[in-house]
Amino acid sequence: MMLKKEGAIINGANAHLWAELLVNQTEIPSLQVLENLLKVAALLQKYKDTLFKGAPVTITSGWRSFNYNKKIGGAPQSYHVKGMALDFTVSGISPAEVQKILDPVHKGGLEYAPTWTHIDIRPENTRWLKPQS
Repeated sequence: MMLKKEGAIINGANAHLWAELLVNQTEIPSLQVLENLLKVAALLQKYKDTLFKGAPVTITSGWRSFNYNKKIGGAPQSYHVKGMALDFTVSGISPAEVQKILDPVHKGGLEYAPTWTHIDIRPENTRWLKPQS
């Protein structure tokens, strides 16, 4: 499989790019990680097209190598290391509002952070750091 760093990974006018999913990485992910990234990126694209009404989405953290994850203080069992998690912002929609929109529909992990949103595609629903009302 050949990947272009700037190439779109899913179809669509504003599809996510490999470079967004591999930001700050110097190591090469495994095929399994790439397959996981395709799944979570497609899910985020679906949310963008439907729930966020096409608003621009910026991925702030995608796949993290084990070494990079450790360097930045990521959780040892982070789903980012497996390519199953994304942190992102949505232009014009606060993270608190994004999280309220996703909470009833997202299957997997959803982290309530003040300046970004984390989703992952773990098999069970998990929510943590609930926003203040």
